[in-house]
Amino acid sequence: DGSIPEAWGCASDCFPALETLALSNNRLSALLPSSLFSLPLLQRISLARNALSGPLPTSLALANKTLISLDLSYNRLSGPLPSAIARLEALTFLDLSHNALSAFLPDYLFTFPQLKVMFPDRLKLHGNAWACPIKPRVGGLTCVTSSCPLDFVAHVTACVPCPPGMFRDVRASECSRCPSSLIQEDHPTQGVSTLQACAVWSHNLPRTEAHRSFAESGTGDYAVKCMACSKARELGLPLVPRLDGAAVASSLILPSTADSLSGRGTLRYNGSSAFPDGAVFIGEWRGGAPHGEGAITSRQGTYVGTFKWGKKEGKGVLTTVQGDDFSGEWGDLGLFVDDTGTRWGGSLNGFAIARYKANAAAALR
Repeated sequence: DGSIPEAWGCASDCFPALETLALSNNRLSALLPSSLFSLPLLQRISLARNALSGPLPTSLALANKTLISLDLSYNRLSGPLPSAIARLEALTFLDLSHNALSAFLPDYLFTFPQLKVMFPDRLKLHGNAWACPIKPRVGGLTCVTSSCPLDFVAHVTACVPCPPGMFRDVRASECSRCPSSLIQEDHPTQGVSTLQACAVWSHNLPRTEAHRSFAESGTGDYAVKCMACSKARELGLPLVPRLDGAAVASSLILPSTADSLSGRGTLRYNGSSAFPDGAVFIGEWRGGAPHGEGAITSRQGTYVGTFKWGKKEGKGVLTTVQGDDFSGEWGDLGLFVDDTGTRWGGSLNGFAIARYKANAAAALR
């Protein structure tokens, strides 16, 4: 029990000769101390099956010449992969499986030779909440519906749109004919309650129920009523099925696949690990993510330019809400760029021009 002391990383006084740290299955919790990677001879770290939480520290890069093996599987680590991983020149084994890591997988995993050859036996990333789409398909990795735009669901490595007449809201993981919850009227003793919603065919409703003010879509015998699931079960009514990503994908017209579906239109995000809440993308998309020319706007600002599989890549301009402009070549190589793979998915990577309006004083330092 307990946490790993930050003081363990005092390289000059504590463990200057330590080469292996093996503390798996010890119910350790809290953050992974950033100072740990400053130990000068540290080669192997095994902290699997604990309860470590928080992001992977960027201080990983301090062990770029010595660290050979890192096993942090079966913990509660969250957030994106830091670009520091790309700097671990001696690394031959990395296991980050079964955590809560999220956001887009950075491109350096598939382009840097020392990491690319490690998939899938010596570089394990499955069991996390990666954003869709995942390109290329490697190591049996899958992405999660929570990263998809609203009205899309995840199937293996991409997002697919819900069929006509169905949708997915922020609380749902499947396509449905109804919202995921219903707000009930104020009860005199229980107050306002939120109940799970289910869709039923209107022609199955008892006559006394059919005239009540449930949400309705469709006409005639194909009309759908939205009501509390508990009420539907009480009345013994058959439910209109919800569709998960596999069910939606199976209805696609061959030879279409989830990651080959493309279009042009509007994608809206809420509750996504890939983009901030309220983000709206207008432009070309593929696999349920921005791909091609387009613009995305959120509370952080607006980016207009080129996207590739959800991430900014190519020429583009990011204008922050403060009025600062960053114009140039964008990419996701991850080399010497912290925060690669974060919610904005991509960093300036090449020739660029920055025009500061709100931060003029900072720019002139």
